[in-house]
Amino acid sequence: MAIPPPFQVPPLIASAYPELLLTTQQQMSIVANYVSNAPGLEQFSNTIASQGPPTPNSGWARAVNLGTVSRLDLSTVTLGAFPAFLSPVLNSVMNDSQLQDFCWTVQDGVVPGPEPVADPSDSWSLPQLEPQNGLEFGNVRFDGQLRSFSVVVANKMPRHLGLYVEFLQAGLPVSPTGWTSKLPAGVPTTYESVTVKFLATLVPNTPVAGIAVSTVSKTLTINLPDNADSVKIIFGGIGNGQWISQVDAAGVILTFILDYAVPMIANSGKPITPAWFQGLLNDGQVTAEILTAGQFIFSDTGITDVSSLLGALATKLPSIMLDDLPTLRGRIEKQAGTDAVQKAAPYLGWPASTLQSLVNAQTATSSELFSTSSQILGVPSTFGLTLAPSTAIDLEVELQSDDGWPFPSAKYEVAISYGGYTQQQSAAFAPTDSGDSLVVQFGSVRNTGGVGIAAQLFDGQQRLLAKGIGSAAGSTSPTDRVVKVPLSLEYARVSVGKGTQFVRSATLTYSGQQYQWDTGAPPPEAVRSSIGGVGPGTILTRLVQLSLEQASQTLGYVWCVSGSGLQSCGGTTPLQTACLIQNIGEVNPSLQLKTINCGFAQSPYLAYGRPGLGSSGEGVGGYFVDPRGAQPCLRRVTFQPGPFDLSQATCYGQFRESTISAVALHPSGYAMAVSFDNSRLEIVKLDARAPVSQIMSGPGTRAGLILQPVAVAVTPSGIVLVLEQGNARVQAFDVCGNPVPLFGAEPFLMLETATNAQYQDLAVSPSGLIYVLAYQNGGNTVSDYFLNVYSADGSFLTRTTGVNAAKIAVGMSETVYTLNYASITGYAGHTEPSLSVWLPSI
Repeated sequence: MAIPPPFQVPPLIASAYPELLLTTQQQMSIVANYVSNAPGLEQFSNTIASQGPPTPNSGWARAVNLGTVSRLDLSTVTLGAFPAFLSPVLNSVMNDSQLQDFCWTVQDGVVPGPEPVADPSDSWSLPQLEPQNGLEFGNVRFDGQLRSFSVVVANKMPRHLGLYVEFLQAGLPVSPTGWTSKLPAGVPTTYESVTVKFLATLVPNTPVAGIAVSTVSKTLTINLPDNADSVKIIFGGIGNGQWISQVDAAGVILTFILDYAVPMIANSGKPITPAWFQGLLNDGQVTAEILTAGQFIFSDTGITDVSSLLGALATKLPSIMLDDLPTLRGRIEKQAGTDAVQKAAPYLGWPASTLQSLVNAQTATSSELFSTSSQILGVPSTFGLTLAPSTAIDLEVELQSDDGWPFPSAKYEVAISYGGYTQQQSAAFAPTDSGDSLVVQFGSVRNTGGVGIAAQLFDGQQRLLAKGIGSAAGSTSPTDRVVKVPLSLEYARVSVGKGTQFVRSATLTYSGQQYQWDTGAPPPEAVRSSIGGVGPGTILTRLVQLSLEQASQTLGYVWCVSGSGLQSCGGTTPLQTACLIQNIGEVNPSLQLKTINCGFAQSPYLAYGRPGLGSSGEGVGGYFVDPRGAQPCLRRVTFQPGPFDLSQATCYGQFRESTISAVALHPSGYAMAVSFDNSRLEIVKLDARAPVSQIMSGPGTRAGLILQPVAVAVTPSGIVLVLEQGNARVQAFDVCGNPVPLFGAEPFLMLETATNAQYQDLAVSPSGLIYVLAYQNGGNTVSDYFLNVYSADGSFLTRTTGVNAAKIAVGMSETVYTLNYASITGYAGHTEPSLSVWLPSI
């Protein structure tokens, strides 16, 4: 058996790592340049050389007899050296625009906009769905007469996906009556179950290893059986998260054969053409042959998770290509050369091996490689979309004013939010009578159980006149698709524009066992350098967070102190440094006092929602991030006075990062967190089954990547904003982690310049204004601190200097609350930061 000689390092890496499988000379030379100049190249090369050439028992790879050739299994030492060496290389690759659509892709979020009013029949159409995990959805339709769904979808990630359907009746899976199997002829029935049915496979619509492919979307047609009232479309393939063989296996085996192995073979033989490769992707006989060869995934009892799956693939792929795919092998050899498969076979397991090393590195060391360098491992293996005949409703929002309309004309803006998607309508409004109402219609609204509504009226100078928030419960009737919602508007007395300044109007004090807002208290002069250090008694060491829950008018804040002697929450050990959480009332602080009498060794966080923008379920209310477990866990917060419930066992979601910098709550039932240390954005769907978050962004400068994030917030329309210290900008994302071109044609709001600016916090008001708190010149004097305000489209409005605080929250009427560096002695003798109220004044 021939044992191939060792590769040079750049080809070794390109062949081993899936997202560096390139076929064009230009892109390959760019990647090779990053590899050749990597700071860890010499050490990595020495690691390879020190192990010697491949042999059956030693070397940088182990030679395993496959008959005519030897499979090369990368050694444990080689695989262990990959993550640390690849990290800077792949970060560079992911930030190089010349490599877009070769090594990585960017998926833009849907820009909120109006949808047409639906046809008042049993049929409906949804023009847009939120893109997710590399999929972009076109029109979604339901034909009421045929009871048939059609879904247009494009796969914008270089991996195959298996498509399955699960039919439901009253929320429970059923075996569909009259179902005819869609499995290709000869494919074993293990690929589906009694209730989960194979529908099709989804090929990539983006270049695969630099090979151009068709960008034409696929239309799925699904007939609803008589014994079902809804259908769940399930997409499965290689990714991160829970491994479900029933729905993931088809996408996995097709990805590793067609998207990884075939391009690797092309690199070692005669280059293949895009037309030939596209023909291979569309060949039903080849697909059936690959699926049949992949049935070992079901029978191998050792495959229990993503890591063990990748290990099995690394072992079996060379033999599969040589022995189990005669049709595919014949077509490859006819195109690329008679020995092309045999020459490449020793290396075909390398993509699976290196991906496994990243999975294991993530588990062991919290490696950044998932989010920064591997789009494949940055998305979940399995995800779905549920549709029902009542999926769409028509919503009629009737704007009312108890005080009439004391203006001749205005412009209205009404935004609704549901299931992570937003519609918005705006137009001129000229009432003919003070008692007139205004009806705004939204068609094809997804009937997901709840719709948040936010309305605003502006005058000709774009000054806010009135506003209101509300919600709709959705329709429970399969025939009545019209939901009418009255919404009362309250006049706004405040607008923020050019020249607006914010003035401190009150400061929190504690006296006589009562908190109160003191309008006569002198303004705190403390700055950042005032806290910390060594001194007698208890002192502030860190100001963590300030959050506002508008529905209950509650302010929550988190801070850390040293020298308190507080016991650890859930333990008996006194803490040298303890972190605390506390709530007070926005109007009357003491009436809503909520406290703890212990401390956390690691910082907790608060995630409080905004009313009227989501259903009454997981997307509103409040949570605290409990840091006491292996992973930070989200637990419920109620807003009645009294102690926080620290004994509850239910976890509604877990974050991967232990070094969180900020958290926020999305109205459609998600929580998101950012990490300054690791430059990550992670998002988790809130659920009592404690799901683990998905990493949605990692370090970088291009759209979709972030650098040193310090804060995260959510706009009234449901857009996620991240404040980046490293890039001096605010970046917009949708709830699926896609960058949204919210600021003109870009997802970026580049911040106003300042001398050595250090960004402290980010907040968005209910009217949509964006507030950024920062300091410059080291923050040693009060005048170094400033509060910048931007309009919803990113236009700079105004700056107020002297806002010497660490964190902010913004309420109705553009009221700004600050968490100050100055300390007070509060409840139970705790040392805690003071708070201030700032009001806009021209």
